[in-house]
Amino acid sequence: SVPTTEPAPEPAPEPAPGAGPSPSSAEPAPDLAPSAAPEPDPSPPAKDQPDRTPTMRTPVTATPVTPSDYGIGTVAISNDDSLAQRRFTIPVTAGNAGRAADQSVTLTVQFTRPVQFRGVASSGWDCGPAARDTPITILSCTRTLPAAQGATFVAKARGVLPEGTATVRSADDPQPANNSATFRAGPYLVGS
Repeated sequence: SVPTTEPAPEPAPEPAPGAGPSPSSAEPAPDLAPSAAPEPDPSPPAKDQPDRTPTMRTPVTATPVTPSDYGIGTVAISNDDSLAQRRFTIPVTAGNAGRAADQSVTLTVQFTRPVQFRGVASSGWDCGPAARDTPITILSCTRTLPAAQGATFVAKARGVLPEGTATVRSADDPQPANNSATFRAGPYLVGS
């Protein structure tokens, strides 16, 4: 028999000059970059952090002081004695739609002709220089009234069919149209 010869293995090709190692034979380069440290949490735990939420406060609105509306009611005239003395009862009314404060009011009674003043029968009024049993045509009296409250003014006078106008005034009265009322006494009847 003829002996068989196996072909000799081909030599591996030499790398070209200047060529680096093949990728498969290259060793991985070590990672020299330092690993980043975890950043600290800037916010402290919820239990240690103060509550900085702004507190909403409801503004307190003060109710403004509103002047009272003073007025004059119906003037009543009655006989007071047998010497033609008359009693004048003048109601001073007051109304208010909001918060009110005590106010000073001035009541003026103006007669169309002189009468003999016989005094004031209601308390709390200051009528200045008016003197009992003197002739007057104007009687002016003042008083401080509680907040939004009226009053009754009673005066006495003698005269022939006395008539005139009663007027109330106060600072900043919102309705001056009702501040005056006229009056006129009828004939004096003995025993009435």
